[in-house]
Amino acid sequence: MRFIFGLLLFPLLLWAMPREISQDAKIKVNNAILAKVHETTISVLDVVKRMDYIFYKSHPEFANSMQAKYQFYNAYWKMVLNEMINTELILADAAAKKLPLTDGEVREEIETRFAPNVMATLAKMGLTYEEAWKTIKTEMIVMRMNWYYVHSKAMQQVTPQMVKESYTDYLQQHPKEEMWKYHVISIKTEKIEEAQKVYELLKGKSLEEAEKIATSCACSTQISKVYEIEGKNLAPLHKDVLMKMEKLQFSQPVLQTSKYNNQPMYKLFYLVDFKKNTPASFEVMADKLKEELLQKTAYSESKKYIEKLKRFYGTDEKELSSDFMPFALE
Repeated sequence: MRFIFGLLLFPLLLWAMPREISQDAKIKVNNAILAKVHETTISVLDVVKRMDYIFYKSHPEFANSMQAKYQFYNAYWKMVLNEMINTELILADAAAKKLPLTDGEVREEIETRFAPNVMATLAKMGLTYEEAWKTIKTEMIVMRMNWYYVHSKAMQQVTPQMVKESYTDYLQQHPKEEMWKYHVISIKTEKIEEAQKVYELLKGKSLEEAEKIATSCACSTQISKVYEIEGKNLAPLHKDVLMKMEKLQFSQPVLQTSKYNNQPMYKLFYLVDFKKNTPASFEVMADKLKEELLQKTAYSESKKYIEKLKRFYGTDEKELSSDFMPFALE
């Protein structure tokens, strides 16, 4: 069932649970009829039986923890009930359509799931062999019906063109990005010779060394704070210079006009880092995008299928009082 995958997060819920629960504590079940689906009635005890099976299957490491089981019951009983309602609807549809499933197939699945010692494993789960047989048979029927009426339809609907369109959306959400990190060294001189002398002094030096040297230069030299700019926002002149540079190097002097007084001056660039994020190619993303489309389409088809079954076979979900508590610790 789809919601079971969410149970992988269940251990995190335990941290919110009070730790003073006694090891001898027991869970009291306030039994009541929860729903009637077609010809089947579902009670709280039925939901508990199903939850015990899911709990052991998903988190056997907590099998002996009353605290974990109580937390699990309260967190997931409504979802399990909804799953059971949907399951009964699918079983009714499978019976009407005479879905083929042999006893041999069910027996083989039981041996696969609960091997090597089937009876011992079932005992730990609180299941008889007959109950396990019914549970496994039900799961196999639901799986096959979902394949015929949900997943096969989804596979027919997801076309190569849809995958290509999904990749186009992916490119829009993950555009090619460039990030430049650099300093600008401003030299207040109009003479290339003086600017060249500064470059020779700084060439091969670290930024820390350059900052000390800059203060002793004959012409006024200032090193800017670090700039971190996306490629799309980078000034064309800056980009032209930076693209020709290696990291942790100074550029040759570049003549520019000061934006403050319109006087000519020379500048050097010091490239700290350059990062380029390129979206994955279609070949890399195609299978993942197709799977996402299949899941999305299957979810939509599943909702439509269940709604159709509810209209045809009918369901009667009991209205419970707002303070109804199906479980309590004793």
